[in-house]
Amino acid sequence: MFVLNSSSCAPTDPESPGDSLDVSTADNQILTQLGERFGALVATGLSTPQAVAALSAELRAGYSGVSSATLGSDGATILLRMSDGHAALLNTHRAAFVPGPDAQKTARTGFARPVVHAVPKAAAQAAARTIAAMPACANRVVPAARKTLIINTAIISHPSTDGYVQETQDALIAEGWSATDIDVRSRKGSDDRAFMPDSMTNAAGYGLVFIIAHGCQVDPGDGVQHSYLQCCQAGGVTDVLQPEQWATLLDERNRERLIRCQTAAENGGFVNEVYARDDYLVDQMVLDAGALVYFIAPHSWTVADRLGEQGAGSSLGWEGAFTGNDGQRAVLGMLRRMTMKNTWTTDTQAFEGLLASGLGTSRAPDDQTTTAKLAGIDGDFYLPAWGRFSIDSESFPEEAVQAVVNLRHTTCSDASIDFTVGTDESVDVEYLSAGEATVTLQALNAAGDIIGSGLSKVPFNGGRTDVPLATCEGTAKIHLAAHPDEGSDAVASIRVEFVYPFDFDDAPEPVELSLTEVAEWSQLISAGKIMVNATARNAAGRIVGECTREAEIECDISPIKLCFGWITLHASKVTASTQSIQVVSDSAHAPGPFVLQPGGSLAIYGLTVDEVIHFTAQGFDSTGNAVASQSQSVTVACGENVVDLD
Repeated sequence: MFVLNSSSCAPTDPESPGDSLDVSTADNQILTQLGERFGALVATGLSTPQAVAALSAELRAGYSGVSSATLGSDGATILLRMSDGHAALLNTHRAAFVPGPDAQKTARTGFARPVVHAVPKAAAQAAARTIAAMPACANRVVPAARKTLIINTAIISHPSTDGYVQETQDALIAEGWSATDIDVRSRKGSDDRAFMPDSMTNAAGYGLVFIIAHGCQVDPGDGVQHSYLQCCQAGGVTDVLQPEQWATLLDERNRERLIRCQTAAENGGFVNEVYARDDYLVDQMVLDAGALVYFIAPHSWTVADRLGEQGAGSSLGWEGAFTGNDGQRAVLGMLRRMTMKNTWTTDTQAFEGLLASGLGTSRAPDDQTTTAKLAGIDGDFYLPAWGRFSIDSESFPEEAVQAVVNLRHTTCSDASIDFTVGTDESVDVEYLSAGEATVTLQALNAAGDIIGSGLSKVPFNGGRTDVPLATCEGTAKIHLAAHPDEGSDAVASIRVEFVYPFDFDDAPEPVELSLTEVAEWSQLISAGKIMVNATARNAAGRIVGECTREAEIECDISPIKLCFGWITLHASKVTASTQSIQVVSDSAHAPGPFVLQPGGSLAIYGLTVDEVIHFTAQGFDSTGNAVASQSQSVTVACGENVVDLD
């Protein structure tokens, strides 16, 4: 840092513009001269840091109209105190947004800018009926809307950033956003009087916000290195603002939270404009709760971090400057990862993958490594997800006229929705929780008869997922787990019945299988969510166990896990006078009475898994008098269930 003699910040020049976001004509001339001088130094072959150092030395030696100058911690920005008391910035960092040799080298090493396809999803232009959203899963942060706003304040100094706008639009459209979902606010030119500070800060009504801006960092005199982001034109716009609005902006100018800056442009010249300080942006930013806010701007982390603390769902900025298109590549990389198919990805997971791939880091003008950072929040952030459901005509009965669909989230029990889809339409479910969902359907003919069914597991991630609705058959296979396998009550055969939750002519017939046939058995049955009733018998044909299981038959191999349970009673603790124990139950399968000797045990078969049985045990002495009793309940689980009678 270097500082020249300080002077008062209060304007003293009578020519200074009291009604303008600008400095005086004389100060503007000084800024122009300093920009030209910097350009001349660069033209001699000096690097940006070398040219800044040389210009700094000249300012330290004294410069007419400048009372002090302070070099910011970014090594590229000089805060100027003019002799009339006004402050201004000189931002010399030209390499932001402009790919240079280093960026090309990075691309050759495998970290090239992501390829973004502008081709929209299949059937993106087809008309679709929209229905209500699926209830949200708890502890998930998702923007309330997929409406997107792209703000580009850098387009005046760096026209190439207009390509960033198009790339971002293309990336979103490729994942299902429509063009009407995306609004753009770009400065139209150096005299664009319509783009004001609130054009940059008012993002109400948007779920995704991308801000492209140049930035710098310097200490204005309060001992803090503040970040400043490119905003809008300098000058007066009293004819497009209400008096109270203009008065507010002038107050911010006087507080130096809106400050005149001379910005190095990609064409080699400088642009006259106004920058907004980090605390101004945080105070004025209007966002919907849970919104994504990503900055493609050097030195934007101080803003992004505090927006994350104030309710933004996912907030990303740069701690330091970047070179070339590194800022844009980081944002496109985040979008690509959070919309990747066949998975579901939080912003934290996407960011970890981003850094692992080599994206999200860059170089500042002083050759220091800089990085993008993601603000921490409570909960898991996901991009908005929605689904488009339509009939797959090649895998649907010709006689069918519609599908009745149930969509159920795998891990959120309350996240479920029912709807119908005609064979000649598509249906958009406007909101889906990220993650895996089970899509169950029945095909109906004109008479309302069910003539086919289907079930599939579909992963939903950010953006639109196209879901073809098809009926199919799945290969059912039985996996026999715990079951009686010893003695006279060992399982010798099982009977399996498949029960659909609707009247269905194609429901499969029950099957009878010997124990040796179970492992080899398979059968094609109509896909869907079904109940499977199984009965196990011993070699004598007596029932030794029953179970009922819910199964999901997909259009693939679908294992059906079956098991059986039995109870072993132990007379573990008895009084000294007890000679026998009699046990009865309220189970129709095993009412008793069962008689045990002290310390003995007895196995009970023929029970149903998940059945709740209440036992009552009585101890009798040698004369037949009851001397003790106990009641106990047990829920029959798979395998042996031990009941100790005390």
